[in-house]
Amino acid sequence: MGARIGFIRKKVQSFTFGERIKKIRSERCLSFSEISKHTGIQTKYLQAFEDGDHASLPALVYVHGFLRSYAKYLEEDPEKFIALFEREREIATHLAPQEISKNAPHTIFSHKIISFPFRWLAFLGGFFLFAIVIVYIYNEIFHFVTEPTFLLSSPLENMSVNEPFVSVEGKTDISTKVFLNDQSILVDEWGNFSERVDIGKGKNVLVFRAVNSFDKDVEKIVTVFGNWGQEFTQDQKNQQEKKTFFLETSEGEDVKFSLQIDEEVVREEVLLGGERREYEAQTFFVISAQDGSRIQMSLGDEIFTPLTEIPEEVIEKKFLLQE
Repeated sequence: MGARIGFIRKKVQSFTFGERIKKIRSERCLSFSEISKHTGIQTKYLQAFEDGDHASLPALVYVHGFLRSYAKYLEEDPEKFIALFEREREIATHLAPQEISKNAPHTIFSHKIISFPFRWLAFLGGFFLFAIVIVYIYNEIFHFVTEPTFLLSSPLENMSVNEPFVSVEGKTDISTKVFLNDQSILVDEWGNFSERVDIGKGKNVLVFRAVNSFDKDVEKIVTVFGNWGQEFTQDQKNQQEKKTFFLETSEGEDVKFSLQIDEEVVREEVLLGGERREYEAQTFFVISAQDGSRIQMSLGDEIFTPLTEIPEEVIEKKFLLQE
C-alpha cells in the first residue's frame, strides 16, 4: 500500500492599511497625541485611518497630505502609504453600494410609505411646520431674557488715529437699536452698522449702547486717541506701539496654526489642549488655521471668541490694531 501524500494548509496573514499602521505605532509605543503633536494631524483622523473609516476623513487632497506627513514621521515610504490607502479606498467604494443593497430591509412599513405618499408628505409638512413654530417661540423667549448681541470691529480699545474722525463698524441683532454717546447710529436690515464719527484731539471716550425690542441693553466703552498735530512723550509712544492679544484652545486635541505679527515672517505654532498664550503686536496680526473653530482669541478687555463658528472651517483672519 503506497504512502499517502498530504497537504498542510497555511494561513497567509495579510494586514489592511489600518492594521499595518496600528502595528507600527504599537511596536514603537506611540500615542495618537504624540503623533498629532509632531504631524499636525488631528487624533480623530489618525483613529479613522486605523479603523478604515473613510467616511470620517476630510477631502482627498488633505488625506494625501496627512499620509505623507504620517509616513515621514514613521520613517516609511509616503508613496507606498498612499498607494495602499488608495487601493483599499477603491475596494471600499465599490463594495459599499452592494452591501447597502444586500442589507436593505424590505418591511411592511416601507410598502406603506409607497402606498400612501400623500399621507407621508402631509406628516412631514406638519412636522416641519411644528418645528418652525417651536424655533420661533424659542428665539422670542431667548431674546426676551438675554442681552442683545453687540460685536464692535472698529474702533479698537486705545486706538490712535491721525485724522479728526474714526470709522465705527460692527454687527448686532436684527431690530436692535445702537447709540453712540446717546446719538443713534443707523443699523441695516441684517444688523450691520457702519458710520464715520468725528472725534477731537487727545483722549475720546466713546460709549456704545445696544437696545433690543424687549428693552434689554448692553453697553461698551472704547477709548480713542486723536493724534493729529500733537507731540507725544516717548513713554506715550511706546504705550501705543504694542497691544497684547491672547490665543487659547479648549481641553482636548492640540491645534496647529500659522501666525504673522506685523511684518514678521509667518511662523507655524501648536496650541496644546487647554493652553492660553500671550502675544504682542503693533499694527496688525494674521492667524491661519485648518480648524478655526477650535482657536479662541481675545484683545484688550474682549472676551474669548472663536475665529469661526463653523467646525473644521479653514480660515485666515487679519486684525488691524491702528488706522
